Amino acid sequence: MDLFGKKRLEKKIEELEDRLEKAEKEKEQLREKSEREEKRAKEAITRRQELEKNINRKEDKIKELEDKLEKDEPIKETEPETKIVNVSEAKNVLKNLKKLEFGSKKALTRFRKKTKLFREKGGEVVFIDPTLVQKAIYTPISLEKGEYREEKFEVDRLEEMIDRRYCLVHASIGGSGTALIDKKELKDSKIVKADIKSKHKKGGYSQKRFDRVREKQLDEHVDKLAGGVEELLEKGFEDILVSGNSKAIEKLEERLGYPIKEIKADVSKVEEEKDLKKAFETGLSFKIRDLTDEEARKEKEENPNQPV
Repeated sequence: MDLFGKKRLEKKIEELEDRLEKAEKEKEQLREKSEREEKRAKEAITRRQELEKNINRKEDKIKELEDKLEKDEPIKETEPETKIVNVSEAKNVLKNLKKLEFGSKKALTRFRKKTKLFREKGGEVVFIDPTLVQKAIYTPISLEKGEYREEKFEVDRLEEMIDRRYCLVHASIGGSGTALIDKKELKDSKIVKADIKSKHKKGGYSQKRFDRVREKQLDEHVDKLAGGVEELLEKGFEDILVSGNSKAIEKLEERLGYPIKEIKADVSKVEEEKDLKKAFETGLSFKIRDLTDEEARKEKEENPNQPV
């Protein structure tokens, strides 16, 4: 006999707890839906802004051509401006390209092992869609050639290149260093101080003797760098990125006995860990520019089977 209605109260509490749990689930579902809608709205705004920029560029170009026709001036397509972006900025560029979707209107992504548009050592990737984007990206590391015509741009290969596990070496007579780079994060860095004579002073020993001493010092310094690379080899990496003094790089490659990938970093010497970080950020930087209409036309017409 339930004199005080205890069982009834317990059942009521249980019902309220079930209702509360259901309300919490509904709240979570609404929050997730709101986040998805907010994300889609942001992506739509990004696409609209890109489209507006493209329309403005086209309108400016049309006006420029009309002015030249009125003045009877020769029409010559201007060279597009090239922008250099470091690793972190490049990730954001790729993220924005990845958001774009074109449905049945296929977007073209073309990878080249050798540059055609930038005319320097490295690789390049071309991005073209029917209405919005006409861009070329220079990469200091060449990727295997390939062509994709899909609803979205193929950016995964570039993201993988940035996030790859690297051994980084900056070789300089002023101070060098080695480090492991894993998804842009610097690990196991090692500063290698240099004791290499840079100039021959008058009144000292002969130039030939100076050169021999300097060569020996450089060899010893390179040996230390090679030792640092071999230590990192035990931890595992996919490629070796090397920047710095060209002679030191040449000696290092000979000493290691396996391929390296040379990059151009905006660092003169390594004195602190931040210098190694800067060597990676600037050495693996991309160059980005818009394609001219003529370049875009040729890219669209290019035979995908011809060598690039």
